Amino acid sequence: MDKTPQHIRVPNDMCKQSNLDPTDVYVYSYLKTYMNGETFEAFPSMETLAKDAGVSKTTVNKAIKHLVCLLYTSDAA
Repeated sequence: MDKTPQHIRVPNDMCKQSNLDPTDVYVYSYLKTYMNGETFEAFPSMETLAKDAGVSKTTVNKAIKHLVCLLYTSDAA
């Protein structure tokens, strides 16, 4: 297995948003790890994101709703 560290890209303005909770950025980061590099789509389950991020499904759902509202991601479900 390749041990090369992988990186994600986070929009610069995301760090400057006063209306973003740090948990929103954290969940966004985990969501990006599932993104298809060609289609830019990601479809991990709420359970998977919650487990990976170490937060509840309720927290993931709240973060995604907030990210959709602020146009950092779309709600494809």
